[in-house]
Amino acid sequence: MLCVQCGTDNPEGTKFCVSCNAVLPMQPLASSSSMDIAENVEYLVPEAHYQSPVLQQLAWTVHDFIEEEAELEPVIEAYEAFREIFEGFKEEIPKIRDICLSQQGVLDEDMVPAQLKFLIDRAEELYVEGEQQFEGWLDALEDLEEDEDFPDPQSLIEGTKKWLSCNDMICMTFDILMGREKDLKELSQDLETLIQIKTKEEADAARAAKSGEKPAAPSAEASSPPLIPSDSTDLA
Repeated sequence: MLCVQCGTDNPEGTKFCVSCNAVLPMQPLASSSSMDIAENVEYLVPEAHYQSPVLQQLAWTVHDFIEEEAELEPVIEAYEAFREIFEGFKEEIPKIRDICLSQQGVLDEDMVPAQLKFLIDRAEELYVEGEQQFEGWLDALEDLEEDEDFPDPQSLIEGTKKWLSCNDMICMTFDILMGREKDLKELSQDLETLIQIKTKEEADAARAAKSGEKPAAPSAEASSPPLIPSDSTDLA
């Protein structure tokens, strides 16, 4: 299956591009997957890596361990550091899911709640997949006999890649949340201003009707229909 995002030819049945991690919607999802993929949603994937000092440190220590025969301890330290960071993020996941649920249907054809849910769900999956790569390698190392070679270090590389993608999904989620909060606040203020103008004009018209005066013409701002966006892309 060719990825429309980067052109990589993915193995049959792959849910996400092995190169850029883009969703492959034409591929059937396994029944055990926690991902909820809708056909009418344009899912977002990070186009570049967000900088993470901890994961950069992990990548370099893995590189040095494999290529330079450096010590394993720095790899373990960087690995445990990101696990601790993700534990903090896990506390925020229920709050983000509540936001997604509360905003569904607020704006017509608004894909952002589904996009956010996809990002955090995929971030969780990538974290687990990366952790399994590391833990599997460490378990194999622990069971290693004296005359046996080290386990294949490719698992450390793959685990690091999974966590880099996980970090990208997390950072993109917060980027979207921050921008959306600002846009919705501005929209709410605009609507509140229009309501205040409309309320004042209705009150003026009622007073004019009682006194027999001709009601004042509505202001140009109030006579225009409210600019309710059809989706989140119109908020700007």
